[in-house]
Amino acid sequence: MCGIVGYFKSRTEEFGRDLTEAGASIRHRGPDMTRIHSTPLGRVLFDRLAINDLSDLGMQPFSSGKVDAFINGEIYNHKELKHEFRREFAPISRSDAEILPFLYGKFGLSGLNRINGPFAAVIIDHWRGECSLASDRFGVKPLYYTHRGQNLFFASELKALDALITLDVDPLSVSIGASCYGFAYPLTPFKNVYRLEPGTALKYRDGQIEVVRWYQPKIEVCHQPTTETRDQFMQLFDSAVGMRLDCDVPVGGFISGGLDSTSILTVAKRRQGRSMHVFNAYIEDKESLAKNLTDNVNAARLASDLGLEYHPVRVNWDVYDRNIVKAASFHDEIMFDNGTFIFYLISKEAKKYVTVMIDGVGGDELFGGYAFQDIARKLGSGALNTQRRFPGLFSPSVLSLLSRLPRGHVRACRLYEALTNLPLWQFHALGILPVRLFGDRLGHICKRLEAIGKSRLNLMLEANPSDYGNALIGTNIFSIIAFQNTEAERGTMAYSIENRSPFLDYRLIELMMTVDSRSKVKEGQKALMRKWFHGTLPSYILEAKKSGPALALTRWIVGDEKRFATVSRFLEKNGEIIGTLLGGGFREAIVRRERALFQNGVFLHSLIATAIWGRKYLVRERLDENLRLSEIVS
Repeated sequence: MCGIVGYFKSRTEEFGRDLTEAGASIRHRGPDMTRIHSTPLGRVLFDRLAINDLSDLGMQPFSSGKVDAFINGEIYNHKELKHEFRREFAPISRSDAEILPFLYGKFGLSGLNRINGPFAAVIIDHWRGECSLASDRFGVKPLYYTHRGQNLFFASELKALDALITLDVDPLSVSIGASCYGFAYPLTPFKNVYRLEPGTALKYRDGQIEVVRWYQPKIEVCHQPTTETRDQFMQLFDSAVGMRLDCDVPVGGFISGGLDSTSILTVAKRRQGRSMHVFNAYIEDKESLAKNLTDNVNAARLASDLGLEYHPVRVNWDVYDRNIVKAASFHDEIMFDNGTFIFYLISKEAKKYVTVMIDGVGGDELFGGYAFQDIARKLGSGALNTQRRFPGLFSPSVLSLLSRLPRGHVRACRLYEALTNLPLWQFHALGILPVRLFGDRLGHICKRLEAIGKSRLNLMLEANPSDYGNALIGTNIFSIIAFQNTEAERGTMAYSIENRSPFLDYRLIELMMTVDSRSKVKEGQKALMRKWFHGTLPSYILEAKKSGPALALTRWIVGDEKRFATVSRFLEKNGEIIGTLLGGGFREAIVRRERALFQNGVFLHSLIATAIWGRKYLVRERLDENLRLSEIVS
């Protein structure tokens, strides 16, 4: 919905900083209008992407009494809130954001619990002399900050912070992110720069900061699913999709041919009663990686059956070569996962038609869609209690040795972590980089992630003490969902599109946390979802095997002498940068041209993206983002 960058300062401090350059760096987030708001407590630049009330009346900040507020995101239930408080609140616009300062003025930060929707908010309370940053329940909308001296600097994207106050790269934090394929809250690639965690607010007053948690669900009872549960879910799901269709601009959707996107688009088409544009990645040579192509075949078939405008976005070596430099240098959290690149490509095409895109993030968490999490669920809470009693069970040295196995090293490492260190396992579960290459950093990586993982797991066990499986899946908010939110949000906003995620409606998540976790997968992955949507979705969707987008990068270059030489030379040319950011073992593997580098496309893409990012932020090279990868090498 917008871009935010600014700073807070003490009321008596003489301090000023120009926000113009920082705001320009994220103008893609809000190309429709820009405003700089200055107060004795700080200064905020707001770039607007108009979604609701396209007139000037929808421009922020909104004020109520002595409270000013900015919001990047959407308050989907703003109409209900305006009706509820109609005797106290008289809006001057149709903007959803206008209700925020009123809610804060009446209820304080606890008023955020009344909001249904994703947001990153900046609130300036002149009466108390206090300023706050706030993140939505599940961290859909980003907000980064750093506390320097008496000042708190913040922005929607890291690049804006870097333009405002030059940031220093933190190689250990980069290594931690690479081991997970994304940065675990609150980490970022930069020293002393953090991402505000889901469901929390940061309060600032006279140079002091305090992070408080405003959202913590309490699930008292878990039960077997009933017909009543199913009916309640379907009613809430219909409402969640409908809320995300409500805006003054065209809405489209990502379509994968899977259960999540299909269920969303089926409801969307019924509620809108007209066609909508949907977009799918068609990856050449993907059949070399996947056992099926249901994400393409079923997506096209469903679009035809529903009467949707289907747009396949072709992805091949030429597209990768032509776009990776721009995308990887633009993505300031480091594009470790190639799925992020696909979001950029789809969004680039979608911008021709829509301003809002609906995605399926969160569906796997609601219904147990991740097979890899079964092992931890089956181990049960007893395994976690044993690990707590005997913390010496886990050793980074053993993990490093396992990663040297000629075959099956990734599976062996994940199994070892699940048996000995579940808090660490939850972050490394999707990682495939050979951890031995991190060298002496591995111990520090494991120690930091274990500490973060313990706090997250304890938080979710407190939220859902009666169902260990649901608590475990709940930790995905801080790992997998966090990574997916970053992929979708950053990719869409790069082209001034807002992404919306119906499955991340807090009403759905809290409802499904009351459903016994074993019942969701008793008859297979997402079996309960298939049962509930039987008769609503076509059988070719319900019976299809899971298939997702993955770049066939190794297929594109291995066997093609010119392409192979391009990638090899690029890695060798940037080996020092990669080694500095990830560890010397990666630089040595590049020098030796280890086969592992070219056997896995995700691994290879991670190194390429890391090198491009490092040239921009570590070396501070003024990189021409319009160059092809092959042109950088030549």
